Amino acid sequence: MALNFSCSKGQHPEQVNQYFDLNVIDAFYHPDVLNAFFGEEWYAVLIEGEGNAFFHVFEPQSIDGTDEWLDIDPILGYYGPLVNTSNLEFIEKAIALYILRQEQNNIVAEVMRFNPLMKNHLTFQTMGNMKVVEAKKIIVINCYSEENQQLLEFTAKCRSSVKRGIRDCSFQLLDKGSQWGLFTNLYLGSLDRIGADKKWYFSPDIFDQIKQKEIFKIFGVYSDNHLTCVALVIDHPFAGYYLMAASTSNPVQGANEYLIYSISKYLSNKGVKHFILGGGNTSSEEDPLYKFKRKFAKEHTPFYIGKIIHSKSRYDQLCCEAIQKKPDLRNSQFFLKYHL
Repeated sequence: MALNFSCSKGQHPEQVNQYFDLNVIDAFYHPDVLNAFFGEEWYAVLIEGEGNAFFHVFEPQSIDGTDEWLDIDPILGYYGPLVNTSNLEFIEKAIALYILRQEQNNIVAEVMRFNPLMKNHLTFQTMGNMKVVEAKKIIVINCYSEENQQLLEFTAKCRSSVKRGIRDCSFQLLDKGSQWGLFTNLYLGSLDRIGADKKWYFSPDIFDQIKQKEIFKIFGVYSDNHLTCVALVIDHPFAGYYLMAASTSNPVQGANEYLIYSISKYLSNKGVKHFILGGGNTSSEEDPLYKFKRKFAKEHTPFYIGKIIHSKSRYDQLCCEAIQKKPDLRNSQFFLKYHL
């Protein structure tokens, strides 16, 4: 089977629309989202053969301490490669070609974040050149426009908090022109207060792109005419994303629960069936952020990642050098050991 390989920087290959509808696959394949977070430094790959297609997007990053080697390790989003076929011969050949091209482009290894709703990890579980593992549990809300139906998705304690928020607070879709500063000040202030990892302090360019793109919405809850909590959401037909959230140093009881409840209803009224809250800061079920989100759904959803080595010799070299500097990494299960 002859394969055709296309790769575009900062845009999708034109042929992508022949195989995939960007309105019914995850928001992180959408150019507006990719451009907001990665500028024009992201790539889209399309591999075709006899009506079969393999589609993937990624952003390579330089590996510290090397001159030209790269890897791929996204911190957010649930995308990973997609195929439009169950033809194993095509899928195996497409992955092999993808690995070859990535190695030629000095990309050493890659972490793929599969979509928990599309379950695209299932296609690749039996591939010998990729290891698919469950990374952690995340929370996905089923969205309903009717109040009682939406509340029944939550735990009893969460329902009580939402009702308190309904009674004491007001919910708004914030204007990204006049109220943008309120959002960013609250978000950055919350990061400072909790001592968040620097990766969540997005650059001014990213914030500017988010402000301009219609696909991003900001929502807030007010108490006594003061903004008490906010959330940045990706508003997409496939699913909404709870992307950045923040609250004041003295949060109002029920306000955060009311915010998530109200966004769920907002999405449902637009025909969106799912609101992806994500997981915790760690894979532990005792993680405080995960425990907060857990009360918004009847069950958790497993999130899978794929680990793929494009250049084994370079990968082994980097890991060996990392172990020499820090011997306890030898027994670490962390895939990209050299990052530690």
